[in-house]
Amino acid sequence: VKMGILAEGDLIRLKRVIEKAGLPTEMPNLKVDKVIQAMRHDKKVLNDKVRFVLLKSIGDVFITDEVSPSLIEEVLAGADEET
Repeated sequence: VKMGILAEGDLIRLKRVIEKAGLPTEMPNLKVDKVIQAMRHDKKVLNDKVRFVLLKSIGDVFITDEVSPSLIEEVLAGADEET
């Protein structure tokens, strides 16, 4: 949603499905720098770039490494503020 790709309505719909399945929809309070450090060691890293699998819409995904470090930090830092 923050990148302007996934519609807000799709995000709300997905969150409801996850909640109905009894799964968490909020991230635990983690240190942003530790999460970013762990991401750099993930199997999806290619040529020193973290690749992400992102949703365009429900059922339509794409892979990209075009996510800015500042956006990653913003999303992780703000995750505990979401309701």
